[in-house]
Amino acid sequence: MIPIVAWVDMANAVIAGVLALRLFVSYKKSYSRSIKLFFITYVFFALYMFFAAGAGLLTKNPDNMVYTNTLSFAFLYLASIMVIQIPFLFMKHDTWERTSTLLLAAMGAAGIWGIFTTSSPHEFLIFGPYVYWRPIMGGWVRILSGVIALYATITFITVFLKLRRASTDNPTVYRRSTHLAYGMICLLIGSVLNFVVGIATSFLAILAGTLIAGLGLIIMAEGILRAERQTEEKISSEKNNA
Repeated sequence: MIPIVAWVDMANAVIAGVLALRLFVSYKKSYSRSIKLFFITYVFFALYMFFAAGAGLLTKNPDNMVYTNTLSFAFLYLASIMVIQIPFLFMKHDTWERTSTLLLAAMGAAGIWGIFTTSSPHEFLIFGPYVYWRPIMGGWVRILSGVIALYATITFITVFLKLRRASTDNPTVYRRSTHLAYGMICLLIGSVLNFVVGIATSFLAILAGTLIAGLGLIIMAEGILRAERQTEEKISSEKNNA
């Protein structure tokens, strides 16, 4: 039996970890707060996916999966808290950034408590040669988690689509905003497939959602790192011409 979803989660954790390392290297060159936030976001995404893979790879005990599931959601909430700060940073809305951060932190704390107190041993499901352990938790926790994810992702997408429209005369900002918006759209689609459609249908939707989420992380990182490279090249060119 192959725990295919767990293996894809682990692959995404490795990808997110490698991208986090590249972002850290970029941050050490510029010490940009935006790059720092992206770096921390990718670290939390990597840890979220690592512990999400726990159901099948780290443990096969359904009782222990409650702990790995709680940890995975904790890091997902932390990633959402980082994500919500980024668009407000670019828009220079400090008050909204602080308010949204505190709001998601409070909701995340409630979510962690809810997952830990309402979870039951994971349900073992078999699909041909594949196996999947489905988390069992209170319905209100799923709704709360959905609200956190929707608020963070939709705010992020809306802001960067707006910046994309406003920067048609600046190719670097335009491409960065495009990658960030489209990458986050992939993460939003992945979340819907994973946490909504997959729960009601089959593990195939969960598998598709996990793959699409990994693609979204790659698209976003490419936009961030390409913009940084172009900025560095521009600065270097200006220095050489001075």
